[in-house]
Amino acid sequence: MRYLIVILYICVLLLYLNEADIQCTKAYSIICYIQGQSISPTNPFIIVNSNQTKASSVIIFDGQMPIMPNTIFLNNPQISTISINSMNLQQIAPDNFANGGNLKSIIIMKGMIKTLGNGTFKSCTNLLQLQITEQQISFIDINTFLGLQNLQILVLNNNQISSLHPLLFNPLISLSVILLQNNSLNSLDSTLFVKNTMLSGIYFAGNSITDLSNDLFKNQNFKSGSIDFSYNYLTTAQSYGASTINFSFNKLKTFYLSSGESTINIRNNFLRKIICPNSIPTVKRLYLSNNSLSNFLCIRDMVNLTELDVSENKYLIKPTKNTFMKLTKLMILTMCNMTKFTSIPAKAFVSTQNSLYNLRVDSLSSYKIVKQLLPQLTVLAINTLNKNCTYLQSLKTLLKNQSISMNYCAIEDRNRCN
Repeated sequence: MRYLIVILYICVLLLYLNEADIQCTKAYSIICYIQGQSISPTNPFIIVNSNQTKASSVIIFDGQMPIMPNTIFLNNPQISTISINSMNLQQIAPDNFANGGNLKSIIIMKGMIKTLGNGTFKSCTNLLQLQITEQQISFIDINTFLGLQNLQILVLNNNQISSLHPLLFNPLISLSVILLQNNSLNSLDSTLFVKNTMLSGIYFAGNSITDLSNDLFKNQNFKSGSIDFSYNYLTTAQSYGASTINFSFNKLKTFYLSSGESTINIRNNFLRKIICPNSIPTVKRLYLSNNSLSNFLCIRDMVNLTELDVSENKYLIKPTKNTFMKLTKLMILTMCNMTKFTSIPAKAFVSTQNSLYNLRVDSLSSYKIVKQLLPQLTVLAINTLNKNCTYLQSLKTLLKNQSISMNYCAIEDRNRCN
């Protein structure tokens, strides 16, 4: 009888171990790391944790799980965060998250998912963050995001998404940040974000978008928000009143300001002009290098500027005595590789007072009075190429005496004269 009891005990133990085949490789407090395991969709998903605590965060990585078991959340309802990384996941079925009502965060990276289907996450009513990146997603069903009324962050970077249904994001009424970077989008419907009034962060860099509707963000208030449409194919754009704006590496010829902008990056375009609003521009940092500007119109009225970079605008005319008159808050001025002039002329740094303006000064002595026009200036980067080191050292000393650091635009000048 004793031997029979032992045999039965061993059988029960083996049965338990067969079911409880998900071992926490590492376990810290309520976080369970499951590394390098092959997870079958047919076996019950029961986590074995050496410290006997029930993990609320599960991180599964560097193994095999082409199909998710439907029992992950059935057997572990306490899970609030799940991360699946490099598990060769090929699909997500609606039943996979049927018991995921306690989930707050879903992160799925580096897999082979091609589509997101109807109602995939409808049971995840408490979800705050959804991140599905580095997949092969090319199709998203119009009802994929049903039930996610509390979702705040959506990340779909590095996929193959070429179109978005105009009603796709309507259920996401709490959405504040959306990232669809490095996809294949070429257009966005003007009503795409009509229901997402809480949006404050838009990141669509690395697509093929050629045009943006003026009404695209008409229901949003971006006073403290960010917009990033860098690395697209836009020829004209507006700021939409966002605080931080990035439209670098497009094909922009014209850019329209609204109001409320703080930082604008529109480097590496074909920009010919900036259109200012009727009100005083609020821009503090403006990066315009490598464009086709020919004048300082609009820029010279940005009285709040603290940093300005207009380098490599080969058509930009020389600054005059009035160019920087209003820019009294400017702290960093960069004007490198300006082919029309080799250095800022004396007039640009001479006060508007006639008595001082009429003084005849050479290009070096003009820098003695920089602080009179730009009292807050701390860094000045100007063309120095082909200047001898004696001149550059003298210029550096003149600026240093006014608490201004001189930056060399050309590495060869820095190496040659330092």
